Amino acid sequence: MATVLGDLGLALEGAGRFADAESAQTRAMEIRRKAYGPEHPDIATGLNNIGVLRYRAGRPADAVPMFRAAIAMWRQSLGETHPSVLAGLNNLGAALGEAGDLAAAEPVLREALRLRTQVLGERHADVASSHNNLAGLLRRRPNWSSDRALIVLGHRERIIGPDHRISRESRARLRRAARECRHDPPRAVILTGYTRTGGLSEAEQMEEEWSVPGVPAVLEDAGRDTAENASRSLPIIRAIGEISRVTVVTSAWHLRAPYFFAPYRVFGMRLSFRFSARGNWPRMLWHELRQLPAARRERRRAMAETRLPPEVALPSPDGPSQVGETA
Repeated sequence: MATVLGDLGLALEGAGRFADAESAQTRAMEIRRKAYGPEHPDIATGLNNIGVLRYRAGRPADAVPMFRAAIAMWRQSLGETHPSVLAGLNNLGAALGEAGDLAAAEPVLREALRLRTQVLGERHADVASSHNNLAGLLRRRPNWSSDRALIVLGHRERIIGPDHRISRESRARLRRAARECRHDPPRAVILTGYTRTGGLSEAEQMEEEWSVPGVPAVLEDAGRDTAENASRSLPIIRAIGEISRVTVVTSAWHLRAPYFFAPYRVFGMRLSFRFSARGNWPRMLWHELRQLPAARRERRRAMAETRLPPEVALPSPDGPSQVGETA
């Protein structure tokens, strides 16, 4: 009987009779609840189906509690990474977004994307769907029309332990970036920094501490030094699109940073810097001065190693030839 009622609900939904469809789905769920108990995964499926009906009927706010309840039950009975949980998170994020709660929707859609990528791999259709849903949400943010992006350079503690922890300089840069966002909200902030230990990268650790609402954090965690942070952040900015102003946030002792980011001007971007004064100035300035003679070589290497599809290939800042052809 429950199966018949469920099929009837689908047919009524297809005919646009959402109220009748919800009534049929609710009756089907109650039959299953009596047969299997209140915590059975099929009950969660029924709650999710009712949420979908309400969402499609133009009632996303009423769908939210259905999706939340379904996710909680699925997690308890099926585990955190079950496909039903991932689908439920995607549904919940979409409903929150349509209900106008963009701040609540973004972390849910990001969690769905993270878990789907972890479980299914980057090339799966569901991962593409999550990317699309998150992008659609971000375009609705008030500052999506901004032509500005921020880049925050990561910095690690001098003594590298198993956690490869970010330094006080990194946290000072995050605070400086947060002030910039309040003054002139960018479309996105790019957090940079890798890891030598296999734990969380500098970028991931900074993301955990990034708390500016409405400004999404994008991670660049492959660059091994500032030259590579600059070269690998540039394709991200080009992929975001329509960015003409880039502000780099780093420490005031970081003498080489303006040189490594100077090629951005060749690509038509207005480049600026914001500095934090924190740091061990004598030691860090001495390090910067010692590394200055190698800066030109490091920038050439970093730019040459950037690999991109032809449609977004980067012109060389040293001449008309192009780098970044696909391997």
